[in-house]
Amino acid sequence: MNPLHKRRNLILTILLLLLLAFIWGQSLMSAEESTAESDWVLELATPVLELFVGKGNVTDHLVRKLAHFSEYAALGAVLLLRFGWERNRKRRLVCVHLGLCAALIDETLQLFSGRGSQLPDVWLDFGGVIFGALLAAGALTLAERKTSGRPAAKVRLSVLPHRLTVCRLPDAGVFDRSRDFYFLGRTGEEESLVCRTEDVPENAEAREDGWRAFRVEGVLDFSLVGILAGLTGALAESGVSVFAVSTYNTDYLLVREEQLDRARAALSRAGYPIGE
Repeated sequence: MNPLHKRRNLILTILLLLLLAFIWGQSLMSAEESTAESDWVLELATPVLELFVGKGNVTDHLVRKLAHFSEYAALGAVLLLRFGWERNRKRRLVCVHLGLCAALIDETLQLFSGRGSQLPDVWLDFGGVIFGALLAAGALTLAERKTSGRPAAKVRLSVLPHRLTVCRLPDAGVFDRSRDFYFLGRTGEEESLVCRTEDVPENAEAREDGWRAFRVEGVLDFSLVGILAGLTGALAESGVSVFAVSTYNTDYLLVREEQLDRARAALSRAGYPIGE
């Protein structure tokens, strides 16, 4: 993960903890303390809320429920930004479930403060979580569309089915050149090979297993500018390390197998269609 993403995650984690401390701290207040604070908020919010519900229709009950909904909407947004940044449905569902757990804990804490617990409040809070998460997801989608560049519309990607290995050889002459997929490079300092994991020769001096590859479909014209930069930039934004290899016709992007789903999500967000 690059420093920018580490900093972002740290800030969101701190914000998440502060939000939870505030929400649960409110639940631990006694009934008298909660009423006093609610009266203060009611006085501040009444002029604004009357613009929507009419004069004389703002009640303490309405303000309390709106406050709960707003707190959990903020929580839902922060949860999604912290844990569901990539367009991964499972991770985003986990964020929503974490919000539900926070609401259940909130109502449980109120039992210890003598204020009682109500099931409808759990659903109200959970609705706030979903609302906030949807707002955050929508904002991310709009930002992705705005930042996606033209090169994304020009190329289509596919994921190669086989696992790959990057290795260094003392003598590449022993490698079986009849294999159907490999990249072989020689310089004055080394001889390197990228091939299917099962095809790695026994004389490999060093090897890195566990790579998967995206292939840019079609034949790329040498006059095209920014194709590889756009792809690697999208991956870098999501903290995915990449090893690129080019042939006469096209480009290949190798990523760690454990980062394949994250890479796929990052490239999809950037506007690159991906087939199998």
